[in-house]
Amino acid sequence: MLDSLSLRAYTPSVCSHEHAFHQIVLPLHGVIEISINDVYGVVGVGQTVVIQKAVKHRFHAQAESRFLVADLAELPKNAYSLESPFALVSGAMQSYCTFIETQLQYQMNTELESKMVLLFKHLLLAQDFSPKINNRITRVLAYIERNLNEACSLEELASISNLSISHFKG
Repeated sequence: MLDSLSLRAYTPSVCSHEHAFHQIVLPLHGVIEISINDVYGVVGVGQTVVIQKAVKHRFHAQAESRFLVADLAELPKNAYSLESPFALVSGAMQSYCTFIETQLQYQMNTELESKMVLLFKHLLLAQDFSPKINNRITRVLAYIERNLNEACSLEELASISNLSISHFKG
């Protein structure tokens, strides 16, 4: 299997599968809700989920959400010993993912795409996969992104996060 990067969208219907390769999913717009080995997470922009090969996972996303997906024969060493499959990504990685999105939309040549995969893998080696994601805050950020044209009250955002207003502000 050749390592590859692709842009994907998923359906709101829950899907479940496993594959014979590793996968790293990086949201570009919106969020993905995913369960891996009974560990549930909501992953949004600036975050990632690492799915090891042969691991069954269930997921769904809003139709307008978009993702950069890396299908990899091998994970970098720093991604094998994760406490959780969910992590934050560095600013450099997020910026590069945005660049990849633009390039893949124009279907560049295969030589350029293979070089993008190599640089992506180098950035993965420098990635700190230890930061944990707070699913409550991810839900709020996704809500704000979906409703940019509307004013959001503090009470509404606290409710979405399942936190009290004082804890949400803290």
